[in-house]
Amino acid sequence: MPDQAVGQGFSCRVWSTATGGTPEVRVLMRADDEATDVEIHVIQDVIEAVDVALRRSERCGRRLIVPRSRVYAVVLQSVIADARGHHHRATLDCADVLDVILEDDVPSPHVGNPVIDAVATYTTCVN
Repeated sequence: MPDQAVGQGFSCRVWSTATGGTPEVRVLMRADDEATDVEIHVIQDVIEAVDVALRRSERCGRRLIVPRSRVYAVVLQSVIADARGHHHRATLDCADVLDVILEDDVPSPHVGNPVIDAVATYTTCVN
């Protein structure tokens, strides 16, 4: 686990070297850059979850009736809307719906799964 020091708007992470020598600075970035990086990872994870669901649906004989980008956009919008509801930290990684989206095939009685909903809405049976 890295030690973390914050000063002048920069976050400095320091790791000890593998040989137990002096610590070295590995990353020097703004705190907002770190939040941006986290959000990019969230978006990437959501896109990958949608892609897996779409491929699974296609293997089961369904086909899209809208562009793939529409399904990605609908699911990402649900994450954004959920994150906006958190006033203390309105970044994408705080969206409650992420637990449902990223936990493949685990239904939740409290939160709908926007991936399953979007795939069902925007696909049709080929046969």
